[in-house]
Amino acid sequence: MNRTVVVDFDGTVAVGRHHNDAKPTCTKGAKKALKALRDMGFKVLICSARSWTGWGTNLYHDDMVRWLRMHRIPHDGVVTEKVPALAYVDDRGLTFNDNWSEIVIRLRMRKKLADYQEAQGGRGNR
Repeated sequence: MNRTVVVDFDGTVAVGRHHNDAKPTCTKGAKKALKALRDMGFKVLICSARSWTGWGTNLYHDDMVRWLRMHRIPHDGVVTEKVPALAYVDDRGLTFNDNWSEIVIRLRMRKKLADYQEAQGGRGNR
């Protein structure tokens, strides 16, 4: 059985999602939960596009790794791509259970909220 759990960084482990946030903070309960998963025998990988180097640059990877170490976040590595895993933990995920019509409805609602927030001067869809 695959015992890997992939956890999104921005919005799931750390609050302060944008690259220009100087001091993101750890989300409440993240450290304890990730430790519990590792204690249960899971391999915990942190996933983020921040560490993607596809354009020949590595702007945020080192900062993110330093942040994980500084906050003593239990993990077994950092990935930038979808790897085989038992589960993905993400603040934006939608669970697919042969429910495409529900997925479309949920995304329509998210779009309306993001459009409203943007019109009000907010961040919209981060």
